[in-house]
Amino acid sequence: MKSLLAAVLLAAGPAACAERPQEPEGPVVAYDPLTGPVRVAIDPVSHDQVFTDRAWKTVYRGRAYYFRSSATLARFEADPDAFLTPDGQIR
Repeated sequence: MKSLLAAVLLAAGPAACAERPQEPEGPVVAYDPLTGPVRVAIDPVSHDQVFTDRAWKTVYRGRAYYFRSSATLARFEADPDAFLTPDGQIR
């Protein structure tokens, strides 16, 4: 099985591995068998805690950000740099 996975990754090339966004580092609070670990993330607009398995999500500069609503996601997407430091941390 490992050799099959290795063959698939080699065939896909290094870009297949490089495109995965950096996920939040919050604690794993549950495990969903369909989606994997459930973590707590901070909405960069409202600063509310959100569960990653039911939050709105976007990827900006290779990092995943999670939102409590479509409204906070829209505000973020309009001007992401207003909510983030230059290194991608939430202000």
